[in-house]
Amino acid sequence: MKLGNVPLIDNGFLMALRAPQVVEAARRYGDPMDLLESFVE
Repeated sequence: MKLGNVPLIDNGFLMALRAPQVVEAARRYGDPMDLLESFVE
């Protein structure tokens, strides 16, 4: 899903979770990639 040329969702992943500000905020709670990109099953 795109808004103009900006991808919002890519293969079910919310692309906003890769924004530098979001990654930096998540870093306070542990590994940001693990926190932001792992899915609960």
